[in-house]
Amino acid sequence: MPAKKASLLGSRALDFWLVGGASLVVWGVLKLLAPMQAEYWAISRHVGNLAAFSSTAALLVNYPHFMVSYKLSYGQGRGFVARHCWQLIVVPLLLFTAMATSWYFMRNRDMSFIPLAQFDWSHGQAFGRKIMGSLVSLMYFTVGWHYAKQMFGIMMVYAKFDHYKLSNLQRNATKCGLFGVWFVNYVAFSGYGATHDYSGITYSDLAAPPWLKDVMWGFYIASIAAFLYLVVYKKYRDDGQKPSALFMLPMVSFAIWWIPSLVQNDFYMLLVPFFHSLQYLCFVRKSENVAFDEQMPANEMSSFASFSVYALGLVFAGWLAFEMIPSFLDNGKSGINIEGLGFFFICATLFINIHHYFIDNVLWRFQTSDVAKRLVK
Repeated sequence: MPAKKASLLGSRALDFWLVGGASLVVWGVLKLLAPMQAEYWAISRHVGNLAAFSSTAALLVNYPHFMVSYKLSYGQGRGFVARHCWQLIVVPLLLFTAMATSWYFMRNRDMSFIPLAQFDWSHGQAFGRKIMGSLVSLMYFTVGWHYAKQMFGIMMVYAKFDHYKLSNLQRNATKCGLFGVWFVNYVAFSGYGATHDYSGITYSDLAAPPWLKDVMWGFYIASIAAFLYLVVYKKYRDDGQKPSALFMLPMVSFAIWWIPSLVQNDFYMLLVPFFHSLQYLCFVRKSENVAFDEQMPANEMSSFASFSVYALGLVFAGWLAFEMIPSFLDNGKSGINIEGLGFFFICATLFINIHHYFIDNVLWRFQTSDVAKRLVK
């Protein structure tokens, strides 16, 4: 009888559904029903409910996935923080400084920033809005980097689970295939220099030359071809190994989520963050379960109780960080109303999202992070 393959959640089938399989089914259903949505209320009413679902999902899944990254990174001690001071100290300080500067100028409409005096937006509220708009642009640019890196990390974990050893060249080919999705998506949706509104803040896309879209598609196609040859075909030819479904799932999922020609708008806008966060929490569960087992004797009831308190704490912390504390500040004398939404609400969203992307760039490295090492114990 073959040995049972390692998994995150005790079952490879459960891993498959929570790490990406369920997202493909939901995407497929929405894609199939989209042409009939306008004609049949039995479809449109349920699709319309996705906005409410995504709001609840944010509280129960998305917010906790952000909060736990702080616990896992700063909880590794001063040594880990010092080794990764750029991501864990410098980046949050820069974000805080930018937001504090924006707040100051938006509160003092007659102030001007002399070094940029030649620009119309260099004074008062216009300068403060420009800073915030730049942060929104940064968030939308770096989210693709974050998603691609998470998918790459998932693939590397299952490669270790499956003893599917990859060379540096094969790992880089895998990474390029995932980054290609990010590049194609960004240039297709955000590469025309258009101006948009984000909760009352105006921001502009990167103005890419028209030919860059074709270049990014070429890069993606070439990188996928390299991945299929080096990581799938050559590995089978040389070692007789086939990639598992769970190893391939992130590559397929990310393409279906984000490749422009495959995008389903309701899924893309409302459900991708949920499924991304759900993936993340599966890996947190595995790592933290190992940590709990190391710290206390195995006891099913005490483990369940501890994780219940832990999960509720993350939900509460996320609610405080994303909603309650910003709303308290926005309702105070220091608040600035921006077309219905408060300044601090926007700041909380931008700060936590952007900083989270940088935290995760170091949190899940096998070489330096105890959190990542526990995944393959």
